[in-house]
Amino acid sequence: MVDRFNPRKVMVALAILMILNVVASASAFEIGGFDASRGGLGSFSEATGLTSPEDLRLAVQANFPDVIISGTPELTVEYLSGVQVLFLTVWWSSSQGVSPLSPAEQSALYDFVVGGGSALIFVDNHDLDDVSHESMIDPFGLDVTGKINAYNVVGTFSDPASCPATMGPFGTLTHYNVEVPGWFDVVGPHAVALDVLPNGEPSLAYIDFGVLGPDSGAVLLCSDSSLLVGLYLLQETVDLVSNMIAACIDHMTDVPGEDVPSRKALLGAVPNPFNPSTKLSYETDRTDLVRLKVFDAAGRLVRTLVDGRREAGRHDEVWDGRDDAGRLSPAGVYLYRFTAGSFIETRRMVLVK
Repeated sequence: MVDRFNPRKVMVALAILMILNVVASASAFEIGGFDASRGGLGSFSEATGLTSPEDLRLAVQANFPDVIISGTPELTVEYLSGVQVLFLTVWWSSSQGVSPLSPAEQSALYDFVVGGGSALIFVDNHDLDDVSHESMIDPFGLDVTGKINAYNVVGTFSDPASCPATMGPFGTLTHYNVEVPGWFDVVGPHAVALDVLPNGEPSLAYIDFGVLGPDSGAVLLCSDSSLLVGLYLLQETVDLVSNMIAACIDHMTDVPGEDVPSRKALLGAVPNPFNPSTKLSYETDRTDLVRLKVFDAAGRLVRTLVDGRREAGRHDEVWDGRDDAGRLSPAGVYLYRFTAGSFIETRRMVLVK
């Protein structure tokens, strides 16, 4: 496995630790683990059903030294009420029974996310696990199927900026290796596909913060749980998981004294009318996936100014009156649309000559 204790990532971990220390007196950040194989064990390593568990636990603990890591043999409302992030896996073994989540467990999982918790769900595409892994993703509207009988199958990310797990403080991922993966043939109304396998299907999907409800957490879903185990645990998996945890900490941690707006808003274009350029301003109350696009009066896309994650606060973008190809736009009425999570607002501006 690639050495995960490099200086850059140690500095990132220390920065996150400073944030966590600010809120340590108010509440502890806890990562929990549950395995549908139901080995009946209580530690994080054992609860996630891994045959070589220490690799993942040590990597997470090294990157987030002040975070509590726990595991549970039962997925209950009581346990979920004490954690902020849940690792949910199913790891097939001939020595373990595999059973699906019960309706009560599915309800507890969904309510946990809607209430603000986040989940990292790694299913196993082994045939004996079909009912079990489907029960883990059904609450979120996804379906997994198929199997590519090959090792080191590469999933390519078309837009790393679309998800905090693929673009964050632990690096930007351009690809992802999976072992004999299945794929998501249905991603549902809430999730977006993150990668593309050689067969054109995705092995990773993501539901952003605020999509399932006003204060809901995020869900990262992977079609192969073997990535968490021993020799299969690559640095990119550690980076993916660590980026996701960092995003959850950022989302759930309110640092005292930080000047953060209490809303999402499109503030307007100044000047308006304008020639040759105008400044478009917006603000967000949390780190979010933001898009700011300019359309002509007929609704045709003219220019994409922002398409990626932005931190909480006020942001300004300048439109110079040109389209994405660099051509000057004619005088007329234009629309600019701001999207942040589930928030959407559109306004008008006028380019004069």
